Amino acid sequence: MNDTKNSIARVEEIFSIPYDTSRWDYSQFTNPYEFQWKVGITPFSNWQFVVGVWATYFVTIVSLKYIMSFRAPFSMRYITAIHNLFLCIVSAVMCGYAIIDVIRRYQEHGIGECFCTSDSSLAKGRISYVTYIYYLSKFDELFDTVILVLKKKSIIFLHWYHHAIVILMVWSWLEDSIMYASIGMIANTLVHVFMYYYYFSASLGRSVWFKKYITTGQIVQFTISFILAIPYLYFHFTNNCQLGFVSFVFSMVCNGSFLILFIRFYKKAYKSGAGTKRKEIRRLDQLFLYRNVKTSQVLVTIGRHIQGKNLKQIDEALRPFKLRKDHWTPFIAISGFTSYSLVMATNNILLNKIQNRPKSPEYYKMEKRLRIHKDMDLVETSVLGLCQSLQQLVVRKMISEEENNLLKIYWERMAMMDLPKEKLGLDWPKFVQHEKLELKRDRLFMNDEFKRIKKSLAERKDRKDVKFKRSIYDKKKEEKENRVNQANQAGNTSDINQTK
Repeated sequence: MNDTKNSIARVEEIFSIPYDTSRWDYSQFTNPYEFQWKVGITPFSNWQFVVGVWATYFVTIVSLKYIMSFRAPFSMRYITAIHNLFLCIVSAVMCGYAIIDVIRRYQEHGIGECFCTSDSSLAKGRISYVTYIYYLSKFDELFDTVILVLKKKSIIFLHWYHHAIVILMVWSWLEDSIMYASIGMIANTLVHVFMYYYYFSASLGRSVWFKKYITTGQIVQFTISFILAIPYLYFHFTNNCQLGFVSFVFSMVCNGSFLILFIRFYKKAYKSGAGTKRKEIRRLDQLFLYRNVKTSQVLVTIGRHIQGKNLKQIDEALRPFKLRKDHWTPFIAISGFTSYSLVMATNNILLNKIQNRPKSPEYYKMEKRLRIHKDMDLVETSVLGLCQSLQQLVVRKMISEEENNLLKIYWERMAMMDLPKEKLGLDWPKFVQHEKLELKRDRLFMNDEFKRIKKSLAERKDRKDVKFKRSIYDKKKEEKENRVNQANQAGNTSDINQTK
């Protein structure tokens, strides 16, 4: 009960401290052995400063995202390399000093004082100074997000949530004088050494072998934090520690959320990626055109699955940050191609027509803002390009115009099929048949032609049996060849002996 009252009183005291930078004692930077955290005295320790950084961080990211949506991404190769190399070196230095200080604390005060303490005088000196430098490094890590936005890379929830909340978590470590934080800092800085070295190498075009294990290391790090919580709780209650329990509970909540998010990211990035085999049969005799419901941009796909790599069809200056499948809906679907080469030819011609579309003199007289919207609206251009592509296939004699109902074009809006006649005076080839595209919730295909075809359980089982039998056959064949080779070698040896 007294601990709760003391915590509430301390929170009220912290919130009552005014934000006055003139009270900051910058001499604490130069004297690590006498360092002691004090809110309002230690530079950048005020809660108002943390809230202000959060607000600036989120406003900057949203503003830069909007600005970058109208321009090409920056390269920032060397800036990224310097930033990541700096954080790699700083993380290595902090990790080394933290290990030395924890070992020294264990030798002088015992293992219990490495987890929690009741003596606030012990929560100062170089061990607290290293934690303070670790706290300041978290502000520098916010530039990771700025760099990603300027390079027009996608930013996942885990990224900005982790960067924002970890500042408050480390602030609570310093304010609550929790010794357990030094052990957590060792694990985190060790992972960051490898992580930022990987980012440094990637920015210079190099590759490292441990990329996959960085996320694994972060998952292990958060798992270890829960394992080490057991000795912390033991020493907290047996030694009657008075400091650090509030920040400990807050850190466990944060680490639990980090662990869940990193596991989900790991599964998405390394378990359910492109390497996994789909049970669904991919149709390569169909072509689909998707439109963006917000910008009217168009993507062309072979097969009905839209993927992130399809965004490369869009000019870099107008390309979205990432593929949001809920923003894309099919408006044209084509079925009935007799070969994959025919699908590829149609796809290539159509993309060429869309990307190299002619522009009228009026286009160059428009304002830049209107010109961008004109560049994005490609629905009409893609319909005209599709008609021209099919006409070009006839000219190349890849398709005979005398064939009847070879291709079926399914339209989201049937009125679109009249655009080539109205705009260019072109008729659709005779082998094209037009149908209505039936969609559910604007994304799910309801036409029988495009419904999912899955292999039956018996077919999948037969395929496994065939693979198993084939492996046995290959093994027996290899053993037979080995026996023949051994027999031949033995025969050659006996012939040589007889000759001698």
